[in-house]
Amino acid sequence: MPSLTRDHAIDWVVRYGKAWKEQSVPGILGLFTEDGEYVERPYDPENGIYRGIEKYWSTHIQGRERNVEFKHFPEERSPTGDDLVLDDAMATAVVKWEARFEVRQSDEKPWKTVQFLQIAKLRFAPDGRVRHFEEYWHARSFQHAAKGLRDPRARRSRCGEKRKDPMLRSSCCREALMEAQLGPFDREALRLQARAAQPLIDRVGLAYGERTQVPVVYNALSKLKPSDADFVEWYRRVTSHLVEESDMKGIPIVRPSGLFVWDQLRDALRRQLQTLQAQPFALPVTEHGANEPSAERYVMRGAAEPLLYKVIARSWVASQRDLPLILSRDVVAVTDETVKRPLPFVRSREMHVQEGHAVHSTEQESEIFLQKVMDVYQGLCRDLLCLRTSIRSDTGRKTLEVSIPRHGGMEVAAVKIVGSQMAEDFKMTFCTANASGGAVNRACCLSSFSATSRLVAAAICAHGDHLGCVWPPKVAPLQVVIIPLIRSQDRSKDDAGRRSVQQILEWCQEVTQQLASDTRAKSDLEDETPGKKIRHWIGRGVPLLLTVQLAEGEQLANVRMTARDMPGVEATPAFVATPSVAAHETRRQLEEMHRRLQQGMAGDGAPEDEQETDDMAKI
Repeated sequence: MPSLTRDHAIDWVVRYGKAWKEQSVPGILGLFTEDGEYVERPYDPENGIYRGIEKYWSTHIQGRERNVEFKHFPEERSPTGDDLVLDDAMATAVVKWEARFEVRQSDEKPWKTVQFLQIAKLRFAPDGRVRHFEEYWHARSFQHAAKGLRDPRARRSRCGEKRKDPMLRSSCCREALMEAQLGPFDREALRLQARAAQPLIDRVGLAYGERTQVPVVYNALSKLKPSDADFVEWYRRVTSHLVEESDMKGIPIVRPSGLFVWDQLRDALRRQLQTLQAQPFALPVTEHGANEPSAERYVMRGAAEPLLYKVIARSWVASQRDLPLILSRDVVAVTDETVKRPLPFVRSREMHVQEGHAVHSTEQESEIFLQKVMDVYQGLCRDLLCLRTSIRSDTGRKTLEVSIPRHGGMEVAAVKIVGSQMAEDFKMTFCTANASGGAVNRACCLSSFSATSRLVAAAICAHGDHLGCVWPPKVAPLQVVIIPLIRSQDRSKDDAGRRSVQQILEWCQEVTQQLASDTRAKSDLEDETPGKKIRHWIGRGVPLLLTVQLAEGEQLANVRMTARDMPGVEATPAFVATPSVAAHETRRQLEEMHRRLQQGMAGDGAPEDEQETDDMAKI
């Protein structure tokens, strides 16, 4: 075809509508090339793209549609040609038409009236026929108009609890997909992965029974990271089991599981700082109102430095032997200012903080001490949270930032040299000897250091995925959960079934007791399906799940271990073990998972001279 014209495209659409209304196979075959593609559903390349129009026409149109009314818009609605777009160089046209007809999917189903508003992309061959046909539509079902637009031919999977995807039969798969809040492209890719893996899974079989797509879906979700657009919403969903909104905006209620992680970090910090001679201290959290110093009205104290430095200057530091003075405390920092867009553990009106102050005789001693403190903070991130960090330097201040993949960095700790000028203002001096041996008073050098509960947020953002948190084993509220896989026939009321159930429950409790001395373990013996239990604990970031089935012998069971950092792949093949062997292997797998997280620490770290950023604050 030397040139694609408007008249040729309109003529093709008119002939297409005539052949459709007459159900004419020769008329349709004359419009398409023999190997032409008919794309009905682009997201379904296996069942929605047809090579050869005859196959599609005989299986989807002929005998299934009747009383067709057809009108094309370039002629009837838009004389200016807005509904017909031509590209002569690519021999392509985009056209628009409307059709109303009756349809049924099988001989047993009733006829339904539907109405289409359709856009079609036509790519023409040199002989004037179409070699590629791709359609998109809005459809209205008159029988179910109240439920919205629907296309009866597309056989699209329905949404919601009552509409189940036939390729994802497992309820835990569907719920995981719904909670993940994926876009249409990621969701469709997951369905195709599950469909491709189905033949192999059906042959091999899994311990999950009918939940055959669980590993496929969980593997894919664990590899998908939240995009910039939904990062904050993803974070709020993931932390919903750690914190809860209170009656006061910007002040959340921290649940035990959320506070446990911070307590682990705080205890580790306390032990490390004690090796640097840090001592605990406490200050009043209230003070008299500024305008009424004698009244019995109190307000929350802001910065701790004014009161602390005044007390230190008055009686805590007098001579060289009182130095260095290193103080550290754990406190909840409070602000009366409004916090815009509060986020748990990131920004709120109350923030858990480890706060420290140090007094040295010289600035050089302060710098050496602050470097040791920074090493403690970095070691905490590396050894407990498996996070890679970078240090940002500014005048007299260094901040520790955790790299969040694809989202910049998050400041989690800082050290600062306050200097001697502040000490002179508070008359904080110490007595020492000068060069001639006489006594002289010199100003102290002040410094401060702090770490916040943003450490918890950094671990969630760096390791989390669309399934939820991924806690490193050393700080996880629960390190191991044991889930018995009880067969439906064993739940029967006969003596043999009850005996089998009792044996597997006793096996789980025995493993839990053997792990209790050094591992935070729990047996989930609730009367729920194993799939729901697995999904529940994976979403809460439990590092290791043990799924257990009864084997021959009262003390033997088939054990399958699933690590949270690869939730669809078993960390070890299924093996038969006694409770003691299972407990030993559990400890080894926890160490192995921690090693893997450290090897794959998220982020590369940013150069120190790069401008300081805080991506969570920008969001």
